[in-house]
Amino acid sequence: MLVVCMKPYFVIYNPGYVRMSLNEYTTENFAKDKLTHLTNNSVQKNHPEFKTLKEKSIISIDALIADIQSRGLISGKDEYKIRVDEPI
Repeated sequence: MLVVCMKPYFVIYNPGYVRMSLNEYTTENFAKDKLTHLTNNSVQKNHPEFKTLKEKSIISIDALIADIQSRGLISGKDEYKIRVDEPI
C-alpha cells in the first residue's frame, strides 16, 4: 500500500496474489519437504518441473476464490470475504 496524500486521503494498493506449491499438499515429511510446504519462488524453482509449471505457482485472489468455490468449500466471493478478508 502506498499513501499518496493525506488531504484528501488517497491510497494506492494491490489486492495481492497467492503463491502455490507445485506439489500436492500433504502432512507427510513436513520438516524435510520444503517444496511442498514453502511456496516462495527461491524454493519452488528447485521443483523438477518448475520451468513448465511456473505459471501455476502464482495465482490471483480471484483465481483462488474460483478454485475453492469449485471445490465446494465456499459458496462465493461474499463468503470468502466473510471468512478470510474481514478481521476477527
